[in-house]
Order: sequence, then C-alpha cells, then structure tokens
Amino acid sequence: MNELRISLPEAQDVLRPRVPLLTRSLADAFTTWLQDYAPHHMVLSTTARAKIINDHFYFNAAQNLGRDRGAIFHENQLQRFIVFDERLVVRFKLLDRSLQARNYPTERAKGWVQQLPLEGIPPCERLHLGYRLDLTGTAIRDAFITLPNGALAVPNDWIWQVWGNPIDSSTFGIQMRLIPFARTGTSVVYAYDDFSVRSA
Repeated sequence: MNELRISLPEAQDVLRPRVPLLTRSLADAFTTWLQDYAPHHMVLSTTARAKIINDHFYFNAAQNLGRDRGAIFHENQLQRFIVFDERLVVRFKLLDRSLQARNYPTERAKGWVQQLPLEGIPPCERLHLGYRLDLTGTAIRDAFITLPNGALAVPNDWIWQVWGNPIDSSTFGIQMRLIPFARTGTSVVYAYDDFSVRSA
C-alpha cells in the first residue's frame, strides 16, 4: 500500500464546500437517466447506463461549479476528471460492492489507482467520487469519496461516505474498520456525511 499523502480531513477541507454541488450533479444525472432514457432502458446495457450517467454528471458538474476558479475540468486518454485547487484529482465512477471502480486492468488503469505518476495527469492525489445503485437500478443507494491505492485486500486508504445510510463493513466484506472517525495511527479511515439529494 502506498504511503498516505493526504489525510481524509485534509481532503474534506478542500472538498466539503463543493460536495453539495457534486452530489446535485450526480442526482440530476441519474434523474436524466431515469426520465429521458426510460424508453431505452430495455435495450441499453449496464455499461451504457454508467456511461450516460457519467457524461451527464460531468456536464452538470461543469455547470454547477462554473464559478469555482479552483475546479478545473480535464480529459486525458478518454479519462475525464476534475482538479480541485491544484491539490486533488477527482474522477467520477460507478463503484462495485467493495467500493472499487472497475476498469479494464491496463497498466495505466492500475497506475491510476496505485497513485503512480502518469503522463498528462497532474501530480496530485487521485480520488474517486463513486456511487452505487440499489438492486433494482432505480435509485442511488449510496455515494463515496475514496482514496484508492490499488491493493486487493484494502483497496482504499480512506472512505468518506457522502450519500445514503452509513455503511457497515459486514455488508460487503471489506477488511477495514469502518467506524466513523476512528483513527488508525493519525489517519481517519471512514467518515460519514449525508449530502444526498432527494427527488422533488
């Protein structure tokens, strides 16, 4: 596991004012999927659904963060991401049961989550803003900001849940103590806030 370069509280300091706009961007992207693409749900795959939600998320986030001079949108080798205050890179992803983003395991994809230097990517910690859907695929179950590390047993150095009911490690079997604000050494490994956006 790579040495933790940014703590969860430090990342929260950078992102906390922006998270309501990011979760609004997620909520609106998912609403667009549910409403505007409803006639196509039977023919579009789960991969297509994730791509559509992803595209709408970045569009919405660019609109919502348009006045934030510290939020810069980038794309490199078909990977879209937002750089915040030249300190953090945030990539929006669908997460699996163990709170990992699934990508084809190219060297670049592995380097991304292992926090290795990558050409075209600013030298900042790379975070995921990720979401999971409920079993029916008709509601956002929860969302998280994570610092991935590429390890198999414990794939994230820390987890900040920003949407949904607080998670319990037993619900999806990751090997990390998920006690809010518990400290391991000097690093908080899990924090919980609920910035979820309820549909009108």
